[in-house]
Amino acid sequence: MGLYHQRKQHMVKLGNKDHFSNDVILLKKAIVAEKKLFKLREKMLEEDPVIMTGAYWQKLPKLLESDLYKCLNVMPKTVVHHVHLTAAAHIDFLVDKLCYYDYVYFNEKEQMFKVNKNGVDLPGYVKVNTLRQFWTSATSFDEHLKNSILLHDGVETQEHHEVWKYFQPKFFMANELYNYSLFFEKILYRVCKNMIKQMVTVIEFKHIFGGLFDEDGPLSLEREIAIFNRVRE
Repeated sequence: MGLYHQRKQHMVKLGNKDHFSNDVILLKKAIVAEKKLFKLREKMLEEDPVIMTGAYWQKLPKLLESDLYKCLNVMPKTVVHHVHLTAAAHIDFLVDKLCYYDYVYFNEKEQMFKVNKNGVDLPGYVKVNTLRQFWTSATSFDEHLKNSILLHDGVETQEHHEVWKYFQPKFFMANELYNYSLFFEKILYRVCKNMIKQMVTVIEFKHIFGGLFDEDGPLSLEREIAIFNRVRE
């Protein structure tokens, strides 16, 4: 066992020689800032040892109200890894903007959206703008939609993965809202704009080509790439 640890440490040292941060020299004020952030983190852990590992919905309010979050929220972020474009738009944007287009349909029973300018004749699907008229107010209906899209504690599917069984139904529900090509471009633009506001330098998007569509069917690879290029420009 001792030999194993020795060899492991040796391999770690060899790997560290090529680490990207080796040539980075922190300024004195950066070191001071880092220490202050560490103190804020330690204070939170002292108050609640499972603040970072406890149930998401139970810990979220306290995390958002913390001094550590307030600091990180206004600081530059060098890189944001693994941004899922099919879950990156705020729910308010999905409902208050996209769901007001007259070719967005919703099936209340199946809890699914469909998008098509040529119409949707599948059983149970009704224009969202039509459904909104039957509620006491547009605001109450929109809140109902937002609450339907929002992930709540206890929502499960037959998915075996412990995390995915909660997220899977929500991905399916809003799939066409995200992947309809016109909406996707609007979402991508909005996400990038928000990242710029957060002073993010590099973004790693998680995107599976082949999922975008319009009235003519799936988009070609060239048309999907063109969307990214238009937003970039």
